[in-house]
Amino acid sequence: MAGGNGKSSGSRKTTSKARVGNKGEAATLARQDAFLDVFRLTGNITKSAELSDINRRTVYDWRENPDFEQRFKDSYEESNDHVRAEIHRRAVTGYEDQIVYRGELTGASVTKYSDRMLELEANIRGFVKRGDRFGNQVDDSVPASDEEFL
Repeated sequence: MAGGNGKSSGSRKTTSKARVGNKGEAATLARQDAFLDVFRLTGNITKSAELSDINRRTVYDWRENPDFEQRFKDSYEESNDHVRAEIHRRAVTGYEDQIVYRGELTGASVTKYSDRMLELEANIRGFVKRGDRFGNQVDDSVPASDEEFL
């Protein structure tokens, strides 16, 4: 993820290797782990399946298994944490933008902040009341959960 340290904490990584009964199951769990490791970073099923050399349809089949589905949801939440951290970084901490003069880098930089990212951060925290494009207030008293998008 941009601006991150490029490392996954792995703190939420859970496996079912202790319950493996045969080599086929162990191979499947290894493939699932490989997919979930990538999914934590991308948050995208198709891209993660491609990078893990797994057919994306297989992932949807695996999701019918309650153990995998829980591991998938945990990985999805960790992916969301990465996105939220990046939104916060761009909005609050800021990011360095190199100064260019007459097409050349000057060696100087300026810290910039994103108003749009701050708006997203405020929305995530529930500080923003939204309206539709016609000015009608939208009832968002109960924030949408990530479950709706899975």
